Amino acid sequence: MSTAHQKILEEKFTAYIIKYISPNFVDGIYLIWFTDNDSESTDKLLTLKNGRIFSSKKIENIKDEIINLKHEIDNYERFIIWLNDDSNLESIEDNFYDTKFLLNQIEQNNFPIDSIELFANYINLFGDYARQNEKNNYLLEFENNSTIKQLWNYYYEAIFWPRFYNKVDFESTQLPFLDINKSELHIRLSEIITELDNKIHS
Repeated sequence: MSTAHQKILEEKFTAYIIKYISPNFVDGIYLIWFTDNDSESTDKLLTLKNGRIFSSKKIENIKDEIINLKHEIDNYERFIIWLNDDSNLESIEDNFYDTKFLLNQIEQNNFPIDSIELFANYINLFGDYARQNEKNNYLLEFENNSTIKQLWNYYYEAIFWPRFYNKVDFESTQLPFLDINKSELHIRLSEIITELDNKIHS
Protein backbone atom coordinates (compact mmCIF):
# COMPACT_ATOMS: atom_id res chain seq x y z
CA MET A 1 0.00 0.00 0.00
CA SER A 2 1.44 3.38 -0.97
CA THR A 3 1.87 6.16 1.59
CA ALA A 4 -0.56 8.33 -0.36
CA HIS A 5 -3.16 5.55 -0.40
CA GLN A 6 -2.73 4.97 3.32
CA LYS A 7 -3.16 8.71 4.00
CA ILE A 8 -6.45 8.73 2.09
CA LEU A 9 -7.71 5.80 4.16
CA GLU A 10 -6.71 7.52 7.40
CA GLU A 11 -8.47 10.76 6.43
CA LYS A 12 -11.70 9.38 5.00
CA PHE A 13 -12.43 5.95 6.42
CA THR A 14 -14.78 5.50 9.36
CA ALA A 15 -16.57 2.37 10.52
CA TYR A 16 -19.12 1.64 13.23
CA ILE A 17 -20.17 -1.45 15.15
CA ILE A 18 -23.90 -2.20 15.12
CA LYS A 19 -25.58 -4.55 17.56
CA TYR A 20 -28.47 -6.17 15.73
CA ILE A 21 -31.40 -8.13 17.17
CA SER A 22 -34.22 -9.61 15.12
CA PRO A 23 -36.69 -12.51 15.39
CA ASN A 24 -34.01 -14.58 13.65
CA PHE A 25 -31.13 -13.35 15.83
CA VAL A 26 -32.73 -13.05 19.26
CA ASP A 27 -29.41 -13.11 21.14
CA GLY A 28 -27.97 -10.36 18.98
CA ILE A 29 -25.15 -10.24 16.46
CA TYR A 30 -22.71 -7.51 15.44
CA LEU A 31 -22.49 -5.92 12.01
CA ILE A 32 -20.08 -3.34 10.62
CA TRP A 33 -21.38 -0.21 8.87
CA PHE A 34 -18.97 2.17 7.17
CA THR A 35 -18.70 5.11 4.82
CA ASP A 36 -16.66 4.12 1.79
CA ASN A 37 -13.94 6.44 0.56
CA ASP A 38 -15.27 6.44 -2.98
CA SER A 39 -16.28 9.61 -4.82
CA GLU A 40 -19.85 9.39 -3.49
CA SER A 41 -18.91 8.47 0.12
CA THR A 42 -21.28 5.51 -0.09
CA ASP A 43 -22.64 4.10 3.18
CA LYS A 44 -22.28 0.32 3.27
CA LEU A 45 -22.45 -2.79 5.41
CA LEU A 46 -19.28 -4.87 5.51
CA THR A 47 -19.84 -7.86 3.23
CA LEU A 48 -18.05 -10.87 1.91
CA LYS A 49 -17.19 -11.04 -1.78
CA ASN A 50 -20.27 -13.21 -2.32
CA GLY A 51 -22.42 -10.30 -1.14
CA ARG A 52 -23.42 -11.75 2.22
CA ILE A 53 -23.22 -9.47 5.25
CA PHE A 54 -20.40 -10.04 7.72
CA SER A 55 -21.56 -10.72 11.28
CA SER A 56 -20.05 -11.74 14.59
CA LYS A 57 -21.77 -13.21 17.64
CA LYS A 58 -19.29 -11.59 20.03
CA ILE A 59 -18.05 -8.02 19.81
CA GLU A 60 -14.63 -8.95 21.17
CA ASN A 61 -14.14 -11.41 18.29
CA ILE A 62 -14.84 -8.96 15.46
CA LYS A 63 -11.21 -8.09 14.73
CA ASP A 64 -9.99 -11.70 14.61
CA GLU A 65 -12.96 -12.86 12.56
CA ILE A 66 -12.45 -10.16 9.93
CA ILE A 67 -8.75 -11.01 9.72
CA ASN A 68 -9.53 -14.73 9.43
CA LEU A 69 -11.89 -13.96 6.54
CA LYS A 70 -9.58 -11.43 4.88
CA HIS A 71 -9.51 -13.35 1.59
CA GLU A 72 -13.32 -13.43 1.54
CA ILE A 73 -14.04 -9.90 2.84
CA ASP A 74 -14.97 -7.38 0.16
CA ASN A 75 -12.66 -4.31 0.25
CA TYR A 76 -10.63 -5.81 3.08
CA GLU A 77 -7.73 -3.40 2.48
CA ARG A 78 -9.91 -0.48 3.56
CA PHE A 79 -10.26 -2.01 7.01
CA ILE A 80 -6.57 -2.58 7.73
CA ILE A 81 -5.98 0.74 9.52
CA TRP A 82 -9.30 0.48 11.37
CA LEU A 83 -8.41 -3.03 12.53
CA ASN A 84 -4.99 -1.89 13.72
CA ASP A 85 -6.51 0.88 15.84
CA ASP A 86 -7.56 -0.81 19.09
CA SER A 87 -9.67 2.21 20.10
CA ASN A 88 -12.13 1.24 17.34
CA LEU A 89 -12.75 -2.15 18.89
CA GLU A 90 -13.77 -1.36 22.44
CA SER A 91 -16.43 -3.68 23.81
CA ILE A 92 -19.33 -1.36 23.06
CA GLU A 93 -21.51 -0.92 20.01
CA ASP A 94 -21.96 2.43 18.24
CA ASN A 95 -25.56 1.74 17.23
CA PHE A 96 -28.31 -0.67 18.28
CA TYR A 97 -31.13 -2.02 16.11
CA ASP A 98 -33.75 -4.24 17.75
CA THR A 99 -36.30 -5.18 15.10
CA LYS A 100 -37.92 -7.78 17.36
CA PHE A 101 -38.82 -4.97 19.76
CA LEU A 102 -39.94 -2.82 16.85
CA LEU A 103 -42.35 -5.45 15.55
CA ASN A 104 -43.78 -5.84 19.06
CA GLN A 105 -44.35 -2.09 19.25
CA ILE A 106 -46.27 -2.17 15.98
CA GLU A 107 -48.37 -5.14 17.14
CA GLN A 108 -49.34 -3.12 20.21
CA ASN A 109 -50.11 -0.06 18.08
CA ASN A 110 -47.48 1.79 20.09
CA PHE A 111 -45.63 4.49 18.16
CA PRO A 112 -43.49 6.62 20.50
CA ILE A 113 -40.80 8.81 18.95
CA ASP A 114 -38.01 6.38 19.82
CA SER A 115 -39.74 3.52 18.01
CA ILE A 116 -40.49 5.59 14.92
CA GLU A 117 -36.87 6.74 14.87
CA LEU A 118 -35.67 3.14 15.18
CA PHE A 119 -37.91 2.21 12.27
CA ALA A 120 -36.56 5.00 10.04
CA ASN A 121 -32.95 4.22 10.92
CA TYR A 122 -33.47 0.54 10.18
CA ILE A 123 -35.06 1.29 6.82
CA ASN A 124 -32.09 3.54 6.04
CA LEU A 125 -29.71 0.71 6.93
CA PHE A 126 -31.66 -1.67 4.70
CA GLY A 127 -31.54 0.92 1.93
CA ASP A 128 -27.77 1.27 2.28
CA TYR A 129 -27.39 -2.46 1.71
CA ALA A 130 -29.85 -2.46 -1.19
CA ARG A 131 -27.88 0.30 -2.93
CA GLN A 132 -24.30 -0.80 -2.26
CA ASN A 133 -24.33 -3.43 -5.00
CA GLU A 134 -26.41 -3.60 -8.17
CA LYS A 135 -27.23 -7.22 -7.35
CA ASN A 136 -29.18 -5.95 -4.34
CA ASN A 137 -31.26 -3.39 -6.22
CA TYR A 138 -34.30 -5.69 -6.27
CA LEU A 139 -34.55 -5.07 -2.51
CA LEU A 140 -35.55 -1.46 -3.19
CA GLU A 141 -39.09 -2.60 -4.01
CA PHE A 142 -39.49 -3.53 -0.33
CA GLU A 143 -38.21 -0.13 0.80
CA ASN A 144 -40.54 1.63 -1.65
CA ASN A 145 -43.70 -0.01 -0.33
CA SER A 146 -46.30 2.70 0.29
CA THR A 147 -46.91 1.82 3.96
CA ILE A 148 -43.18 1.67 4.69
CA LYS A 149 -42.74 5.03 2.96
CA GLN A 150 -45.67 6.50 4.90
CA LEU A 151 -44.05 5.94 8.29
CA TRP A 152 -40.59 6.82 6.99
CA ASN A 153 -41.90 10.14 5.62
CA TYR A 154 -43.82 10.78 8.84
CA TYR A 155 -40.60 10.48 10.81
CA TYR A 156 -38.76 13.06 8.73
CA GLU A 157 -41.68 15.45 8.27
CA ALA A 158 -43.10 15.32 11.81
CA ILE A 159 -40.03 14.49 13.93
CA PHE A 160 -36.58 14.73 12.37
CA TRP A 161 -36.73 18.09 10.61
CA PRO A 162 -38.92 19.95 13.15
CA ARG A 163 -36.62 18.76 15.96
CA PHE A 164 -33.53 19.64 13.91
CA TYR A 165 -34.62 23.22 13.21
CA ASN A 166 -36.16 24.04 16.60
CA LYS A 167 -35.72 21.49 19.36
CA VAL A 168 -37.38 23.66 22.03
CA ASP A 169 -40.59 24.16 20.05
CA PHE A 170 -40.60 20.53 18.98
CA GLU A 171 -40.49 19.24 22.56
CA SER A 172 -43.54 21.32 23.48
CA THR A 173 -45.58 20.40 20.41
CA GLN A 174 -47.87 17.40 20.05
CA LEU A 175 -47.09 15.17 17.08
CA PRO A 176 -49.59 15.03 14.21
CA PHE A 177 -51.98 12.09 14.30
CA LEU A 178 -50.48 9.01 12.65
CA ASP A 179 -53.13 7.20 10.61
CA ILE A 180 -51.45 4.03 9.41
CA ASN A 181 -52.47 0.44 8.76
CA LYS A 182 -50.48 -1.31 11.47
CA SER A 183 -51.24 -4.81 10.12
CA GLU A 184 -49.91 -3.91 6.70
CA LEU A 185 -46.91 -2.17 8.27
CA HIS A 186 -46.13 -5.24 10.36
CA ILE A 187 -46.31 -7.52 7.30
CA ARG A 188 -44.13 -5.30 5.13
CA LEU A 189 -41.54 -4.66 7.82
CA SER A 190 -41.39 -8.40 8.56
CA GLU A 191 -40.64 -8.99 4.88
CA ILE A 192 -37.80 -6.48 4.97
CA ILE A 193 -36.34 -8.02 8.11
CA THR A 194 -36.50 -11.49 6.56
CA GLU A 195 -34.83 -10.28 3.36
CA LEU A 196 -31.95 -8.63 5.23
CA ASP A 197 -31.52 -11.50 7.69
CA ASN A 198 -31.30 -13.98 4.83
CA LYS A 199 -28.30 -12.03 3.52
CA ILE A 200 -26.34 -12.26 6.78
CA HIS A 201 -23.37 -14.61 6.91
CA SER A 202 -23.67 -16.44 10.23
